[in-house]
Amino acid sequence: MQDKESVCLPSICMSIPTTTRRPLIASIADRFGRKVAFYTLWVSLVIAVALQSFGRTWQSWLVAKLFSGFGVGSVQFMTGMYMTEIAPSRIRGFLLIFYSAWYGIGQLCASLALKVSNDARPLDYLTPVYTEWAMIVSHSPRLSTSGSY
Repeated sequence: MQDKESVCLPSICMSIPTTTRRPLIASIADRFGRKVAFYTLWVSLVIAVALQSFGRTWQSWLVAKLFSGFGVGSVQFMTGMYMTEIAPSRIRGFLLIFYSAWYGIGQLCASLALKVSNDARPLDYLTPVYTEWAMIVSHSPRLSTSGSY
C-alpha cells in the first residue's frame, strides 16, 4: 500500500456491504434456515481474514473489506433475529439492549487495543490481523455445536 488513497479506500468500502447485503443474508436465512445463514457469514469472515492475512496489495484488502463488511452486517442482522426467536418474550428487549451495549464496549476495546498496538509497533499491521484467526476458530460453527472446546 503506497499512498493514502489506497489505504483509505478499503476501509471506506467496508460499510457498503455492511448495509446493502443484509437483505441477502435475510433471504438466505429465510430460504435455507439459520444454520446455513450462520455458515455463510462464517465463511465470509474466513475469506476476509485470509485475504487480510496473505494479501499485500490494496486490491486484495479491498476485496477483504467487502467480505468483512458482509460478515459484520450478517452478524448484526443474524444475532438480533436469533435472539428474538429463542429468548423468552419477557427478556427479549433486555437481551437486545444488552447485546448492543456489549457490542459498543467491544468496539471501544478493539479501538484501544489497536491504538496500543500502533503506539508500540507502528509498522506492524499484521499482528492485529493474525489475532482475528483466534476469533474465527473459536467461533466456528462446527466447534460451537460440538460442545467441546
